[in-house]
Amino acid sequence: MKLTLKQKIFVDEYLVDLNATRAYKIAYPRCKKDETAAQAGNRLLRNVKVKDYIDKRMNDREKRTKITQDFVLKELYSIVSANGTDFAKVVEKSYMKPIYDGKGKK
Repeated sequence: MKLTLKQKIFVDEYLVDLNATRAYKIAYPRCKKDETAAQAGNRLLRNVKVKDYIDKRMNDREKRTKITQDFVLKELYSIVSANGTDFAKVVEKSYMKPIYDGKGKK
């Protein structure tokens, strides 16, 4: 699986945040327009050699870090579904003023 240097740069940058437009603009700095970079980046993602290299790199990272997409989703779910009172205690002080809604009610 022989990639060009620019294709490797594209993949390295793409794996940072999965943003093909940004990755393309870094790998091909002469490309200034987002629309052009988005189309070209999408085309690169459909390139069999590039796709295989991305898959290989992602699998290698998953094995190395032991962090899968399922693990990340479960962790995110546990964060968003957590009860805030499990982590913080609200303490009212005498100098605090009550919070009102837009209609002047508590």
